[in-house]
Amino acid sequence: MMRLGHSGIRWLNFLTMILHHTWILKMDSKLYEIMNILSEECAEVVQAVSKCNRFGLDNIKPGKPLTNAQHLEGEIGDLLAMVDLLQLKGIVTSEGLEAAKLAKVEKLKKWSNIYE
Repeated sequence: MMRLGHSGIRWLNFLTMILHHTWILKMDSKLYEIMNILSEECAEVVQAVSKCNRFGLDNIKPGKPLTNAQHLEGEIGDLLAMVDLLQLKGIVTSEGLEAAKLAKVEKLKKWSNIYE
């Protein structure tokens, strides 16, 4: 394995920064914002799933009006809104999403007990 000295690491960091900024410049600002919000919504879905697993679907957090299941539903809706925006921008297609969904179902049928 090649070892980098201090100047080599600085050079590598500089190249990484240039590549990152080049990627950002290729994306228009609206797409960049959509992608950022999409990643945030994915994280919020993960958090809502975790709450459902830890406390139950019907649990209501004190001071909140929704059950964990209702909160999860809202977070998934937010995520789907971002997917819709990706479709409007031409980044993903409904056909591509449907094909991916069907492929996932087939994998689940093969590798999980969900469909038994």
